[in-house]
Parts: sequence; C-alpha cells; structure tokens
Amino acid sequence: MNRWMLMAIIVVVAVVLDLATKTWAENHLASETSSWTHGLRAEVTPEDYGKSAREFVLENWKIDMDDPNEKPAVHWLYSVDPAQPGREAHLPAYSLIDERVSNVELRYRVISVVPGFWSFSYAENTGAAFGFMSGQAHWLRRGFFVLVSFLALGLIVTLYRKVPDNKRILQVSLAAVVGGAIGNLIDRVRYGYVVDFIDWYATIGGQVKHWPTFNIADIFVSCGVTLLIVLILTGYADFDGEDAAES
Repeated sequence: MNRWMLMAIIVVVAVVLDLATKTWAENHLASETSSWTHGLRAEVTPEDYGKSAREFVLENWKIDMDDPNEKPAVHWLYSVDPAQPGREAHLPAYSLIDERVSNVELRYRVISVVPGFWSFSYAENTGAAFGFMSGQAHWLRRGFFVLVSFLALGLIVTLYRKVPDNKRILQVSLAAVVGGAIGNLIDRVRYGYVVDFIDWYATIGGQVKHWPTFNIADIFVSCGVTLLIVLILTGYADFDGEDAAES
C-alpha cells in the first residue's frame, strides 16, 4: 500500500471516530442549549432528560415563584464551574424563573461506565495537557495552539516522508499522531477549546484521584507517541538521511 494511502486511512478513521464521539458527548453530556448552560447540581434521570431547567426546578423542588420566602431558594441551585469562573454561559441566579431561558435542557452530566474507575463526563479543555495556558486570553490560546498544531503537523509529515517503505509500523505510529492532532485541531479552530469526555479515576487513600479527562484524538496521539518511543528505543525507527534521524 502506498504510504500516503496508509496515512489517509488512519487519519480519516481517527478524525471520524473523534468527531463522532465528541458530537455524542456534546448532545448527551454538555447540559446546554445554544449559548446557555445550566449549573444545577442535580441527578438527571431518564425521565428528566431533555426537560427545561425551569420545568425541572418547579417540578422537583416545588418552588413557588410567587412566594417571596421560597423564591430565594433558587440561589442554592446555581453553581459556577470553578474551572471556568468567568464564563458568561452559566445561568445567573434567578434566571431559571425567566421564560427567555426556558429552552435550556437538562443532560446527563456523568454516565458511569465502570463504577469507581471509568465514566463519561463532559469537559471543555481550553488549554493543553493538564490545563496548560487555560487561564490565558481566548484569542491568545486559540492562536497559539492552532499555530503550534500546524507546526507540529508539518514536522511529523516531513519525517513521515523520510521513513523507509519497509518500516510500516513506524509509518502507522506517525500517522496516528497526525490523525489525533487533526481531530483536536478541528476543535481548536471551531470552538477555541477541545471537547474531552473520558474520565478515568481511582480511590487512593480515601481520596478520588482523576486522570486528566481525554478524548479519542488524545488516544491516537498517545498511542502513536508511545509506539514511536518504543521503536526508537528498540532501534527499529529509521529515517533516510542523517539529518532526519537527528531531527
């Protein structure tokens, strides 16, 4: 198979799987409609899924909005995401009684896959790995990560061109990195952040420890880089020309 055909297949598979799963996460875990996000800390059951935040509050908490003593109870239902304290998309307190935001729908915030170890939980990573640059201005983050992504892709493709035809595993590892990088680059361009939803965690010493939430694109990048390191350490990695090998 032609090396470029091999790369195209791997990249297409990576991008399609990544975008499809991110779309699923946005539709089922994001808890938002349009530009509004509800901050309710409440368990969303199958019966509640898709209800408006206003409808959910009135039905489950039995709050009488006409009673001046009960109306303030809406306050404690509001919770700002500590990872995004300045995000305007969160519903302000009392806005749940406003008919203009009655279209805000409830979604499952967390879906347990393996209880105690693995769940699906929606997250928007505005930075890089482990939240790098997440606190910087939106325009700076977006421009920086898009630029870095293009530079990295250019470097990897350059190395890929120099891989001998008999080193298929090496080609696969580099193509996997390219596919994952493109998947996350698409998010950077269209949103300014990356959608993550796979949450691995364990209880250690009585405390729950979480691995940074990730996505399918991250899996392709991680597996590709890990395989590349193994190939280099075992001496399998080979590039045509001394300069390429040093790079």
